[in-house]
This record gives sequence, C-alpha cells and structure tokens, in this order.
Amino acid sequence: MNVFLVGLGRTTTITIDPTSTVLELKRKCKEKMKVEIEQHRLIFAGKQLEDYQTLGFYKIGNGSTIHLVVRLSGGGGFNFAPFQDLSKPTLAKSWNTDAPSWRNAVNGLNIEGYCKNYSCKASGRRVIVQWGYNDFDFFQDEHKSRCPLCEQYVTPTTCGFTNTFWKFQGSKKVDGKPPEKIDSDWKFAPSDKYTTFEGEDLVIWMNLVIKVRRP
Repeated sequence: MNVFLVGLGRTTTITIDPTSTVLELKRKCKEKMKVEIEQHRLIFAGKQLEDYQTLGFYKIGNGSTIHLVVRLSGGGGFNFAPFQDLSKPTLAKSWNTDAPSWRNAVNGLNIEGYCKNYSCKASGRRVIVQWGYNDFDFFQDEHKSRCPLCEQYVTPTTCGFTNTFWKFQGSKKVDGKPPEKIDSDWKFAPSDKYTTFEGEDLVIWMNLVIKVRRP
C-alpha cells in the first residue's frame, strides 16, 4: 500500500505493508526524507505512533496521510509537538483508591504519558507526572517529564487537573489553514474529581503553555 507522509513542507509517498511496524516506516522515512529516526515522530488520526505497533493496529491503510514532526536542529526540542487538544470537552473521573503507584495525582497539574522503559514496572502504561501548581511550557519543560517509578523520560501526551484553576495558551496547526491561536478562559477543576480528557485526541502544537493557579 502507499501512505503519504506530510512534513518538512512537502508530501512524500512511501510504499509499505500494513503488517510493518511504525519503526519500519520510520526507517523508510529516513531513507526518503533524510531525517534520523530519533529526530522525528509520526502522528495519525490524532495519535502519536509507537515504534513497536504495526500500521494495521492504527488502521492505517492505502492512501492514509501521516504527519511528520521533526526536531529542531542544534539540539533543541521539536518545532511542533503532538499533545492533547485542550480545547476538547473535559471528563471528570472519580478517584480510585486502588490505582497503581504510577497513577498517583497531586493538586494542580498532572502531566501524562507512556513509560517506555522495558525494565520498569510501569512499562507500556500511561503514568502520571506530578507537576503541581507550576505552569507547564511544553517546549521549555518537556524534558522534565519523567516516570514516577524509574525516572526515565516520558513523552507528554495529555494532562489532568484537580483542585486548581487552569487555562492554556498556544497555537495549533490546522490542516490547510493558518495556525489557530488560542487563549482559553480560566476553568476550575474540583478536588473531588480528576479532570482530564476522554481518550487521546492529539493535535500538533506550535507552542503551548498550560497555566494553573491555587484556588
């Protein structure tokens, strides 16, 4: 099948089998687009693709369009970042006293992502990075996102709030349109619930700052 990779200002066609892994697709991307594997991420249907999964797992088929996100030169972060669409409706979840140790939240902001350390008890699980009452600038603070158990880097994908006022400011990419600038209103997340988002609906952010304030 043929898939289309959109990134670096162009669209590239790659022929690949649906049973191939995302890592194999990244290798083909490296050959065609001259981008090192560790220097890019792939996004499809609002989800960041994990190296070990097959394309079929994500329902990627002939003619599918996949977005390429490339790291800045000079050792900087990614110039575009896949993260939860914070403009989507929130979901208030009840507290679970039986939650595992890697799912413990704190008042304020909690960043979430998947631990990829195979030797960690939380490997492959979505963990909570306790951020507290501190603002989170994605492009300045991403490197501080670490698994609460093994302390290895965790790619932020979404977030949650409790007992805090919160808002976000940023610019997100919209296909075929100029970037959409957003400065949300302040919202309140009560302490008796964990306010988060249903599923993972990732969009590409050009800049993103999440702000929290004590009630």
